[in-house]
Amino acid sequence: MKRAGDKPNELSTDAGAEFKTVFPRMLEKHDITQRYKEAMNDLAVVDRVIRTLKETIARDMTAKKSESWSKSLPFAVKAYNNNSHQHLLESTPSDV
Repeated sequence: MKRAGDKPNELSTDAGAEFKTVFPRMLEKHDITQRYKEAMNDLAVVDRVIRTLKETIARDMTAKKSESWSKSLPFAVKAYNNNSHQHLLESTPSDV
């Protein structure tokens, strides 16, 4: 298991142009293997998590009249990790 701050050995990305120029060279420099996900739904779960976090951050920022997304991020992550998810058989990410 990796500890916080450890670099990954492998990184999966979609095949977008932003991941095919400077990015692969940077990964190679750090000895990180890049895998491309070619199928449409391979990264759908990740995209959905990001969307949920963005929505939660926006709601929290609005409620607190804040302009700092970084202050709302810990709240959003905690909320996400403590809510049950259908794809986890109604478990929370914290329970898995």
